[in-house]
Amino acid sequence: MPSSSKSSSSPSSPSSLSKTASGKLPHQVHRRNERERKRVQQINNGYVRLRDSLSKYQTNSRKLSKVETLKAAIAYIAQLQDVLQHDSCLNNVSPPVHDQSFSSGDYSFYSSPTDFGTQSPYAGFPTNMSFDFQAYLRHHH
Repeated sequence: MPSSSKSSSSPSSPSSLSKTASGKLPHQVHRRNERERKRVQQINNGYVRLRDSLSKYQTNSRKLSKVETLKAAIAYIAQLQDVLQHDSCLNNVSPPVHDQSFSSGDYSFYSSPTDFGTQSPYAGFPTNMSFDFQAYLRHHH
């Protein structure tokens, strides 16, 4: 005689329908997706802050891509290192060493999240120093 009740291993049972193909519960998938969205948003915010910091030293006004932003930052850091080295050679002084660690929590290059908004990474350098990223790429690539 056929039974009217379904076994818990049946594909149409509520417990098997509430899991995804990977075996995760929907709320676990939702939390994982939310964490990933937040992570991507933090990365994008970091690019915006970096791009804004570099925009003062760019000759063109178009928005840089993420790759261009990273290349511009690397090139600008190299230029700052050259300035420091040149300055230290002129003054016969070692370049300054700062203990500012990278914080993965907020993608800041400073010791704490509040430092990013209050300290300029260009403090101590001439404000009229120009940086031509396109010229740098022409000479170094």
